[in-house]
Amino acid sequence: MKVIIIDNELMRYRIPIFNMLAQKDGIELTIAHSGKLMQGKVNLLFKEIILDTYSLSRFVFYKKDLFQYLQSFDIVIVNYELRLLSLMFLPFYKHRNFKIIFWGIGVRASYAHRLGASTVWDIIRFYFAKHADALLFYSSFPISIYENKGIDPKKLFIANNTVEVSNKLGDAPFQRNRMIFVGSLYKEKKIYQLLKSYLAVYKRNPLIPCLDVVGDGEEMQAIRNYIDRHALSSKIILHGAIFDEEKLEELFKHAIVCISPDQAGLSVLKSMAYGVPFITHKNAITGGERLNIKHNLNGILFDKFEDIELIIEDVIINPSRYLKMGENAKKYYDEFASPEVMVQGFMNAILYVKK
Repeated sequence: MKVIIIDNELMRYRIPIFNMLAQKDGIELTIAHSGKLMQGKVNLLFKEIILDTYSLSRFVFYKKDLFQYLQSFDIVIVNYELRLLSLMFLPFYKHRNFKIIFWGIGVRASYAHRLGASTVWDIIRFYFAKHADALLFYSSFPISIYENKGIDPKKLFIANNTVEVSNKLGDAPFQRNRMIFVGSLYKEKKIYQLLKSYLAVYKRNPLIPCLDVVGDGEEMQAIRNYIDRHALSSKIILHGAIFDEEKLEELFKHAIVCISPDQAGLSVLKSMAYGVPFITHKNAITGGERLNIKHNLNGILFDKFEDIELIIEDVIINPSRYLKMGENAKKYYDEFASPEVMVQGFMNAILYVKK
């Protein structure tokens, strides 16, 4: 069965997922994208092709007509973004030999808009959805929305968005006595709220766990200045962006919590995979990954940003509570959010449209 996935670019964190899908019996996988070529840089178990594109306003178009090329495939999975407008029209082609699966968040989600926020584009989104052979979502969040729009529930599938980690922690003893933040350094993520809360607790209790900040971005220098200004350089460590999974593992294995005040993306799954509970706002920016957090069981979903201060104090006073949450987070990841589970979601949708 020849399967092609068309995306904006081939992200490194997706490669282990696609490699697993490519190894499924009967699957011959191609990834087509308009980003940088990854072949030769990492091990790929699938075919990779680069597509030339051009932009017109907010929309992306392909320089060559894809239809004839796609006719050689059985299943075509495309990134379910309305800005890839030409791909959204693929279900309407007459005499197509392939089945179409739209794959993505399924609803509006960005730094400026919360998950599922209404938009005038929803009418167009649901129109295209009705004509696809199946829809594959990052989470369960959109399912009821699409069902309420009259879309056949049998063609709605979930491939829980996740990441693979090295997962070599083993049984060797190590001490979880630090906190961690992982992500790009933007104001929208309320990184300064975390810093201010940390500083307030530090003034009352200098024995507060150190905070490892992993990431880079436009606020990096301003954050460094904040740390220096408040003499926190020995307590808050700026690591910059880290892409080496072994280095990330070294940080995560000493973390008791991962705190991201207002953004809950794939770092939720990475944190859980390493047995670290994730702490964020109950309405944090997300593509659906926040829905994996079960409050007080495998993480914390707080109501007010002022609560961060109280949570940090609780981490100091009741560390065993957060260690238990971390154990639950790892169990949840293994059972419901591992790469194997995500790949099975792809297979469920593929087998449905093939049948």
